[in-house]
Amino acid sequence: MAREYPFLAFTFRGRIKSLIRAEEKFNSYVMEYIYEYYSEHQVYPPVSELKKKLSCFRDLIAYRIVISMPKCHFKSEQERRDAELNCLYEIANVLPEFLDPEVKPYYRDYVSNHEENEYQSLHITFYDNSSRSYMEVQLRTKMMDDVAEIGAANHRVYEKKQEKERRKRNQIPKGE
Repeated sequence: MAREYPFLAFTFRGRIKSLIRAEEKFNSYVMEYIYEYYSEHQVYPPVSELKKKLSCFRDLIAYRIVISMPKCHFKSEQERRDAELNCLYEIANVLPEFLDPEVKPYYRDYVSNHEENEYQSLHITFYDNSSRSYMEVQLRTKMMDDVAEIGAANHRVYEKKQEKERRKRNQIPKGE
């Protein structure tokens, strides 16, 4: 890729979600599933179903790759954005080749199907059979990262939405 995109700049960040945030997210998955199941069936879900649902916790370990092409190498801003998008999808398609063939990727495309809050990112989650764990890679352009970090899609807005979802737990009748 270095030959094809000699002026491509990128940053690479990794993190392991803090135990407190991981616990909050895990608990919200549990409560959301119980709420939805109870709303539909008027009984609590079996423990076996709950265990299956909890396997969706895929971003405990996450990496973010943010790319940028310099403006001076393109005639227009649209041409630069198109080149960055092409590069994002190319990286998304090539990335699994660097991993063990046993590792199966799971894709979520928030670029083509972006959210109302303007959040855009490619998420690729890999499940490693040997470690039995998930790892997420997010691919974004610099503009997408700015919107996600300091713009309309920043994490505080996302956390407020999650808090609203967590309030559903008060609507579930006390029981088993």
